[in-house]
Amino acid sequence: MKKFDAQVELQKLKIEATKEVGIAYGNNQQPETTNLVFAQ
Repeated sequence: MKKFDAQVELQKLKIEATKEVGIAYGNNQQPETTNLVFAQ
């Protein structure tokens, strides 16, 4: 059971680390300007 608990804890840490990387990446993005041109 101890081995299983260690694996679960490791998986939780991996998920948390991935989440932190995603947040850091998202916070570092430059705003993107989109210009829409409608031709008539």
